Amino acid sequence: MSVALRRAVVLGCFAAVIAAPHFAGAQSSDYSGDYSRDYPGSISGSYSGDYSQDYAREDSGDDTQDSMSDAFASAAALSAPVANDVTLGVPSQAIVLAQAPAGSSAPAEGVAVRFIALDNRFDVHADGSSTVTSHVELQLISPQAVAALAEPALSYSDSLQDLQIRNAYTLKKDGTRIPVAPEAILVRQKAMPTPLFSDLKEKVILFPNVEPGDTLVYDTVIQSQARIGGQFYFGSFIPRTIEVDNETITFSAPRSLPLSFESYGLAVQKAAEGDNLIYTIHYANRAPVFEQTQFLSEFDYGQRLFASSIGSFDAMAAGYAPMVSDKIVVTPKILAKANEITAGVSDRRERARKLYDWVSLHVRYIALMFGDGGIVPHAADTTLANAYGDCKDHAVLYSALLKAKGIAGDPVIINGSNGYFMPQIPQLLTFNHMIVFLPEFGLYADTTSNTTPFGALPQFEYGKPVIRIGGAGGALQHTPVLSEAGSTYSSSSALKLDSAGKLSGTHAATSSGALSGVLRGVADQAIAQGSGFVNAILQARKLDAASGSMWFAPTGDLTPQYNYKTNFQFGRPLQSDAGFVPPEGLNLVDAYSAALFGPVAESQFANSDSLPCFSGRLVDDYTLEFPADKRLVALPPDGQVLSANIDFRSHWSLNGNVVSVHRELHAHFDTALCTGDVLRDTRAAIVRIRKDYLTRIAIAAPHAS
Repeated sequence: MSVALRRAVVLGCFAAVIAAPHFAGAQSSDYSGDYSRDYPGSISGSYSGDYSQDYAREDSGDDTQDSMSDAFASAAALSAPVANDVTLGVPSQAIVLAQAPAGSSAPAEGVAVRFIALDNRFDVHADGSSTVTSHVELQLISPQAVAALAEPALSYSDSLQDLQIRNAYTLKKDGTRIPVAPEAILVRQKAMPTPLFSDLKEKVILFPNVEPGDTLVYDTVIQSQARIGGQFYFGSFIPRTIEVDNETITFSAPRSLPLSFESYGLAVQKAAEGDNLIYTIHYANRAPVFEQTQFLSEFDYGQRLFASSIGSFDAMAAGYAPMVSDKIVVTPKILAKANEITAGVSDRRERARKLYDWVSLHVRYIALMFGDGGIVPHAADTTLANAYGDCKDHAVLYSALLKAKGIAGDPVIINGSNGYFMPQIPQLLTFNHMIVFLPEFGLYADTTSNTTPFGALPQFEYGKPVIRIGGAGGALQHTPVLSEAGSTYSSSSALKLDSAGKLSGTHAATSSGALSGVLRGVADQAIAQGSGFVNAILQARKLDAASGSMWFAPTGDLTPQYNYKTNFQFGRPLQSDAGFVPPEGLNLVDAYSAALFGPVAESQFANSDSLPCFSGRLVDDYTLEFPADKRLVALPPDGQVLSANIDFRSHWSLNGNVVSVHRELHAHFDTALCTGDVLRDTRAAIVRIRKDYLTRIAIAAPHAS
């Protein structure tokens, strides 16, 4: 998978400041672009490399999807699991630096950071609030660790939490203790795109005289209010790649507020102590091991622990609902704007679409942890006036506009990125995004995606568990799995080989549904990059001395379909009689593309045992016109790739001096994740489809008479 996808900026739209231990994990939300959206884009570029004159792509060499994967990744804006930047006691950078290096069999010799002692005690109170007392001993092994962590910054919610730092000192290798002076603990606003609307602050500890091998020692006490009154929940993952000498997590809760636990790889011990119930987890990992890169969040597959005092998801949603519904108010300004947007429109679904388009395209999406601890949205009126907001603000504004026109819209929380797992016990930590469910039409809508048309969702929001806040029916629901008809792509390429052996071509493509949202996002990226985008594709496909241009339809029109066109020319003659692969030129999606299939098509995750698989349909037509005084040496055989979930066929034909290939793909998956035989068969099918695209043809002079 591309670097852009693995290292995308974390946009924690719904990530609440939730009580969690040092290894608690957060996940990212959607991408918000800021490129111009008011005109069709047209870009051109060229590439002059040093490559074989036949332009062939070999199986062991060129990966023609590199540039497309990067563009797709930027448009999808996902991220791999990362350490939570809002954890108790330990900054996220410490988690990153503590990762064992690849293949390390002696972690102490290679890691930058070692956790000697971690102790967390959660005293849970009857109203759902908590007091968390932590003791941390963090050894900095390398100079890089000293540079990054000698001044750790601990984040907290200023509106919901009080953070106190005590007994901080540098422990030298010879046992000497150098205390941190009281004035060396600083408070600052956490760096955010719009700090005015974030309640997150940081306390920075300036440890004195820190050298490699020294240990940072400190205690913290955090008083946390309940995010939802009377409810306590908690979630954590502990990477197996981190060296921990000793960690203890203790929960003390009143008998009136018993906790339920769900754990994977961690054992929970329960005991009674007077009027309280005590739950204890002990953990040590002195021999961390390198783990293969996974796509899914560590909440989906890693060592993890969840705790909750809430009896059901319905109860959790009922407690949260007033915090959201109180913001969905039809004020005179909201009513006036709804009437303006839907003027002259009587059809109710069309009204919902008009309101969706307006919010998507006119309210800037800023992914911040807004408001009280990150789970309380602003009032719809406020977001309307600001013309920007986070996912919760978007959902509230859209719901209010719908309400003004008598259409129900229920806010829904979801994981909008690489998390699919949800524990059976109610909690919020695995959710990071808010969208809207329209019960009248039975569809979900995400206005933060300013590229996805009404009626479709971003690809990674299909097949996900959701919690509906308000509305009829149970709180726990699922978005539908992406259907074959919900993501389609059709393209037509016309290549021409002239008498001098030079090749040129044109290409036109149309996408629909979820894939049209991806292509709009790619178009935004392409327009922003200009000629660099075209050059990157030509270079990745090793198209020697080639040039080309691309035209994109306006991305600000959220129509069900999206189209683009390209043309390309090769500056050097082709040795067509030696055999060559008809080049894809500037086509952005083919039948083995990650843009269509999702992460299952990416070799980066070949070792993953569970991956998202997207359904879709593709029709791909190529024609090659060659000089009338030449001949096709041999018509390639038709291709066929079949599995339980994939039907791919290619058909070659010859009409005079025009050779054509028609490729058609039907991919259908009943679940959002591929595992077991389905995953293995799908990977094998994608490899075979890619080989079909490498079919070679030869154009030669006629046989001598």
